[in-house]
Amino acid sequence: MRAQSRGLYPGSIVRLKNRVALITGSAHGIGRGIALAYAREGAKIVVNDLDRAPSVGHAADVVRLIGDAGGEVEVCLGDASETSDMERVMAATVERFGRLDILVNNANPGRRVLDASRTYLDVTEEQLYENYVRPFKAAFVNTQLAARRSSTRVASWRAASWAGLRVCINASPGPSGRRCTKYWTKRRARRRS
Repeated sequence: MRAQSRGLYPGSIVRLKNRVALITGSAHGIGRGIALAYAREGAKIVVNDLDRAPSVGHAADVVRLIGDAGGEVEVCLGDASETSDMERVMAATVERFGRLDILVNNANPGRRVLDASRTYLDVTEEQLYENYVRPFKAAFVNTQLAARRSSTRVASWRAASWAGLRVCINASPGPSGRRCTKYWTKRRARRRS
């Protein structure tokens, strides 16, 4: 049986009550939507995005929206592709809330060159690294960092979810990444219902 919320969003079903969720790239776009939705579900939210304009202003807006609705929220700015930044963000999360239950790897820290060719034969190794390797590395390393903060020993992304740490990865660029994310989201939803 799911608990009904008291205060945050009266009458709503609260599935994430008292869970602590760190959402990378949550100052705008899909990450913002995830942060607001998780807050409605009762989660304590850590908003993470870049520590420069316009992200800083957008992060403050998300914090204000969640706070005004009665939710618990903290902002920890830092680059999701920088291990030292994310170590600091996760340490601040655990210091503030006592634990980390959910990690949403939403940020896509890839760096695109706007005028560069995107045709297969013209893509350079630098473009490949910046657009694909960097986002994968960020999602992988950030999941490791979060798992190390978990109270249970975690050996893989799948084991992370078995151990109680919820891991969501939404950092795959391009149509194939979106299809993959959509597939796994639907599959997970079917398993839970």
